[in-house]
Amino acid sequence: MKQDPFGTFIELIKFDQETISLDKTIKKNQSEFQELKNQKKSVEDAIESIHTQMIQARKFVDEKELEMKDLDAQEKDQKKHLDNAHNQKEYESAMSEIAALKEDQLHLEDELIAAWNKLETIKKKYNHKKDSAQEEIIEIEKQITQKEQEIQEVQKQIATRDSERDDKYTGIPEEWLERYKAMRGRVSNPVVPVADGTSCGGCFYIIPPQDMARLEKKALLQCKACYRLLYMKQKSVE
Repeated sequence: MKQDPFGTFIELIKFDQETISLDKTIKKNQSEFQELKNQKKSVEDAIESIHTQMIQARKFVDEKELEMKDLDAQEKDQKKHLDNAHNQKEYESAMSEIAALKEDQLHLEDELIAAWNKLETIKKKYNHKKDSAQEEIIEIEKQITQKEQEIQEVQKQIATRDSERDDKYTGIPEEWLERYKAMRGRVSNPVVPVADGTSCGGCFYIIPPQDMARLEKKALLQCKACYRLLYMKQKSVE
C-alpha cells in the first residue's frame, strides 16, 4: 500500500535524524581516536625524555672520566719532575703540585661516583619505563585500530544512506521539502511532533486551538515561536 505524503515526509525526517545520530557517532569516535593518538604520543614523549636524560648523564660521566684522566696525566708529569728535581726548591714544588692534584682527584672521584650513580638510576628507570610503556603503546594501538574500524563502518553506513536519501523524496510536496531544507540549516531538529498534545516539541510554545485542529488533519505547520515545522503524531506512522 502506497504511503501518503504526510507519512512519507515523517519517514524522511526520521531517516535524516538517524543519519544525524550517525554523524554524531563519527565525531565522537574521531574525538576518541585523536585522544588515543595523544595518549600514545604522551607515552612516547615520556620515554624519549628519560632517554635524553640518560644520554646527558652518560655524557657527564664521560666528561668527568676525561677530567680524571687529565689529572692522572698531570700527576705522572709531576712525578717525573720530582724524580728529576735538581734541588730542594724543584722537589718541593713538584710535591706541592702532586698534593694539589691528589686533592683535585679526591673531589673529582666523589663527583664521578655521584655521576655514575645518577646514570645507573636513570638507566633502571628507563628500562623499567620502556618495558611498561611498550605494553601500554601496544594496547593503545589496538584501541586506535578498533576505533578506526568503527569510524570506517559508520562512514560506510552514512555513504549508503546518502545514496538512498533521494528515494525518500518521492511523493512529498515540494513546498514541504523547501521549508524543511531551509530549517535544516538553522537547527538540528527542524521538524518536531506536537508535545503533550498542546505545545511545540522544540520550544514548547503553546499551539493555538485553530492550529491544533489543522495539525490533527495531518497538516504541516510552522511554529510561531521557533519556526520549526510541526506535525501531529499519527498512529499509522508511529
